[in-house]
Amino acid sequence: MAQQSPTELLQLLAEIPVFAGMSTAQLGEIAQSCHIRHLAKGERAFREGDRPRAFYHLLEGQIKRAASSPEGGEKVLEILNPVQSFGAPELFGTRPYVCFAEAVRPTVLLQIGKEPILRLIERDPRLALNMLGALADRQALLERDAAARQLQNRCERVMDYLLELAGTQLSTTADTTLELATSKQLIAARLDLTPETLSRTLRTLSEAHLISVAGKRVTLHRPLSKRAGAATSARPAGFAQPRAAGLSACHA
Repeated sequence: MAQQSPTELLQLLAEIPVFAGMSTAQLGEIAQSCHIRHLAKGERAFREGDRPRAFYHLLEGQIKRAASSPEGGEKVLEILNPVQSFGAPELFGTRPYVCFAEAVRPTVLLQIGKEPILRLIERDPRLALNMLGALADRQALLERDAAARQLQNRCERVMDYLLELAGTQLSTTADTTLELATSKQLIAARLDLTPETLSRTLRTLSEAHLISVAGKRVTLHRPLSKRAGAATSARPAGFAQPRAAGLSACHA
């Protein structure tokens, strides 16, 4: 991606949810601390132990946020795709990062400096409220993941992941086809499964006629989508999928 012109940069900042409602002058102040970062596959935007100095918006590629164990393992916390942002909560703490952010493939980030954001928050409560919204979303994600590990079986975790991935594409009147932009190994790590268990789970869901899998293409069939749609009004976000009949193998 080429370097953004000043006008293009202001437009880009205006499209980031946390900067909604900011004036052109305010966005211009933020823009002075911005720069485009190109990361090669495996390169990190920040490491565990670094001090938070920026907020990040993903323009191209894919980022994983993960924490390392002393034994060399890692826990994938989040997989981020273009137009998603990260790093807002850490701007307000005094602790260093407890995780790292690594490019899964060649990636382009907009890096936004911390200081102008903090200065604007002191002057404009709208930005403070937007940031609080980002903090609330992050907290909800952490709580959902913690609950899923305790309350959901492997099939439910995979179904919820696929439904979340479908997002607004999900149809309750027709099949929905997705392209997995992430390796199955990384998806398995995100869901606290082994790659073998993920493959077995996809087979179980296929045999139950809930999905079809062809390489990286996954089709969500109407029974899965309809159950999700019927349940969303009664269940919290992230737990829209009720237990499906005929999936007793998921408890194995």
